[in-house]
Amino acid sequence: MITSSSDGFLLGVNIIEKGTSNGVQSDFDVNYTIKTESGKYLQFSFVGMQSKTLTIHSSIMNITMLDDLNALDEVVLTGYYGSTNNSSVSKLLRGQAAGV
Repeated sequence: MITSSSDGFLLGVNIIEKGTSNGVQSDFDVNYTIKTESGKYLQFSFVGMQSKTLTIHSSIMNITMLDDLNALDEVVLTGYYGSTNNSSVSKLLRGQAAGV
């Protein structure tokens, strides 16, 4: 189980065996299952949280992640602005479209 020090449970935490592409994400119930060996390292990461690397010491590892206050100093929003043909929209609204 993976929790946050400030917000409770964390869904979608990335868990990767260090130095490999073997990885999973925590599920809706905040659990995860990964096949690896004792003594290897797991890296835990989540947006807005400090990454954590732990040695695998048991088959059940519950962790608490800490907020990374420096990670979210800027938010970038990308939007799209487009135009529509107002005459066709207004015709539809007035019932003047073809076939009406």
